[in-house]
Amino acid sequence: MREDDLLKLLSKFWKTDKKLLVPNGDDALAIDVEGEKAVLVTVDTGLENVHFTTELLTFAEIGYRAVAGALSDIAAMGGIPVTILIDLEIPESDPVKIESIYEGIKVLQDQFNFSVGGGNIVHGERWRLTTTVIGSVEKDYILKRNGFREGDRIYITGDLGRVNFFFQELGRPERDPNVFDSLRNKFARPVPRINEIQHLKRLYRIDGAIDISDGLGIDLTRVAKASDVDIVINLESLPYCDELNALKTNELEFYIYIVSSGEEYEVCFCSPEEIKSNGVSEIGFVKNGHGKVFGILKNQIIDITNLGYDHLTTSILEG
Repeated sequence: MREDDLLKLLSKFWKTDKKLLVPNGDDALAIDVEGEKAVLVTVDTGLENVHFTTELLTFAEIGYRAVAGALSDIAAMGGIPVTILIDLEIPESDPVKIESIYEGIKVLQDQFNFSVGGGNIVHGERWRLTTTVIGSVEKDYILKRNGFREGDRIYITGDLGRVNFFFQELGRPERDPNVFDSLRNKFARPVPRINEIQHLKRLYRIDGAIDISDGLGIDLTRVAKASDVDIVINLESLPYCDELNALKTNELEFYIYIVSSGEEYEVCFCSPEEIKSNGVSEIGFVKNGHGKVFGILKNQIIDITNLGYDHLTTSILEG
């Protein structure tokens, strides 16, 4: 069973509430409170041998990466973080390793000005870091998955593909160290796009957004279904770093690899306006339809619906 199918099955247990401005099924919950702001709540987990191994990442990177993934959900809702709760499972009581995890988190604290509000520590079989982020957002400007409208332009922050190519190059004994360092950096230290989305919200009208955690194909399928539209992506417009050119052989396979790359933590969003901003690329458009995503490459149309990985069928470390 795919992850989205399981969530559909479990949705019968969800309960609507007038206080939930954005209920289950988006990047974060939005809860109505007094005043102009809503409270955002999201949770994410980094699990050893599923999302990382201690051979691939330092303990500081484990802490950083786990929290960065949760912060990306807040960015995609158009919000900012206020505080986080950490549920830490440890297989050994090693204060040096545990402190290193929190040193990695502190890098993000210093950048985005949030606190560690509390949490829980338990002994277990492997390292696990579950992060609950509590943030805030303007009630009248929450970015949601169901906001994609026919005629909107599709944009994305940053670059895509490095995480997928990181795992491809990981097992190759002969590799360019400069290229590999760039790939590894995106995997180990992704940048939550909180500041970028805040800047764009001040300048432009943004209709909807999603963070790219499972792959552009599958994540855009989710917004296409939520918004009851189709999405068309110009594959040659997808932003990728120069180092990936050294790994390009078959052009179509190259772009499919980029579309399928998860754990990127970029924000894909739509707007009726032409947006000109550093670090933001226009990659496609929204059209009438019912939940499909298509890629165009040299006049060839490719169905990229659901391209990415599924948490219930594929380990992240397997790609």
